[in-house]
Amino acid sequence: MKVKFFIPLILLILIFTFALTSCLNQKVKVALFTNLEKASEIGESEVSMLKLYFKFNPKSKIDAEIFNDGWNKELVHDALSKLLKRKIKFLITTHTSTIANEIMDDVNKNKILNIVLGATTTNLSGKDDFHIRLISDVEDEQKKISKYINSLPGRDVLILVDDVNKGYTFLAKEYFLKFTNKNKIHELYFDANNFEIESIDKSIGSLKYDIAYFIVGGGNSKIASIAQLLYKKNSRVKIIFTPWVISKKLLDILGPAKNSAIFSSFIPLIEKSERLKIIKNSFLKEYGFYPTNLSYKIYEALQILDLAFINGKFEPSEVKNFLLNQEAIETYFEIVRLNQFGDFNSELFFFNDLSQFYQQDL
Repeated sequence: MKVKFFIPLILLILIFTFALTSCLNQKVKVALFTNLEKASEIGESEVSMLKLYFKFNPKSKIDAEIFNDGWNKELVHDALSKLLKRKIKFLITTHTSTIANEIMDDVNKNKILNIVLGATTTNLSGKDDFHIRLISDVEDEQKKISKYINSLPGRDVLILVDDVNKGYTFLAKEYFLKFTNKNKIHELYFDANNFEIESIDKSIGSLKYDIAYFIVGGGNSKIASIAQLLYKKNSRVKIIFTPWVISKKLLDILGPAKNSAIFSSFIPLIEKSERLKIIKNSFLKEYGFYPTNLSYKIYEALQILDLAFINGKFEPSEVKNFLLNQEAIETYFEIVRLNQFGDFNSELFFFNDLSQFYQQDL
């Protein structure tokens, strides 16, 4: 009798061990929604950062799939339909607030855990939903930018607002006006993707401004030509940019206006972070170009998801609860502290020299 009981017990232990091993070794599908349209360097950089993460983390539990949402209202719905057919439950998005608003309800309805890296819309703030954001929302972002601009000399501010990505820029403008102590504000609205410099010049006319603030999102580097125009009209102007436009192309087009430029960034100066320097140089060596600032956040999002998966959390609600119950999450670049709704007030850095992001360190 003892032998008969002993054999099933061994089989039970073997089955349990096999099941546990399979569970520990399983890969979890994670989708990346990014802009893979021909004119976009953003998607190429983000996909490359994805590959670099797996090279640096060969034991990752993530099986990534890439979808083109084009940062476009129609394409993002198509990408989400494909994701649902593939039964993928985890998502990383870098698109704008305007696009995030398009799929917000569908993401929540289907209980897809979305790690938000680009959308600052307050529609995602303070809600018990399936969105975890690794950057500040637009209110916190503009409060920090306003505080910085308030510290600058001069009272005349020209704000240049992109009227295409309204989900971000119009809210950003309202919050900036709420928090600024400057008492003379001029507003200029334009399409940051498609404008004529002559028309901009005419709109500015003889306006007086001590500070020019570009409320623009989505990596629109063409605005550097407007910055040159502003600098030509007033070489003493301080030109402030949101974090979303920082790129090598912007720096290249700025020309002499870079002497007046001040950049806001959710990534610190490269010289202040040895780990950032390692990633930047490794990325350059591997792919032959520099990563966009938003791409660094891809690395962080993957690291945070991997942390949950390694701890045996494989369902969106489990991962969400696990991450929200962490007092602090130490990532490769920073300490992330999520509130009860999965929101994060990230630090914002201000500096004049953008070149450190685009030069190789020996």
